Amino acid sequence: MQLDSTRVAIRERSLPEVFDLALHVTREFAGPWAGYSLLAIVPLATLNYFLVGWMAAGDYEADVPGLRYAWAMTILIFLEAPLASVFLVGYLGPAVFQEQKTFRQVVGDVLRYSPQLFLSQLLLRGILPVWLL
Repeated sequence: MQLDSTRVAIRERSLPEVFDLALHVTREFAGPWAGYSLLAIVPLATLNYFLVGWMAAGDYEADVPGLRYAWAMTILIFLEAPLASVFLVGYLGPAVFQEQKTFRQVVGDVLRYSPQLFLSQLLLRGILPVWLL
């Protein structure tokens, strides 16, 4: 990693400058951004369909139609939001510092850190908040 040679100048920025920088980074890495995002989003969307897809059909009795589906999807999105960008972060982090990583290296990095990631997501965002209520 070359900290003295980055694509982005590391300095304090105002909020409009951060938004502008986000647009520039999105434009420069649009292709990999879409690919690495879909790598996590498609499996999570498939999992969500199998977990709560039957609720959207509306073939069940409930006091408020769709409330159970909305609650379940809210919880799933809360738990899965950090997981949906894990491959993108694995690519963009080194790419900003001009370190070119192959697809295999990015997936390997994500898989190497996946036990800690799933443990933190399961405990800190899943079980502990429910247990503390």
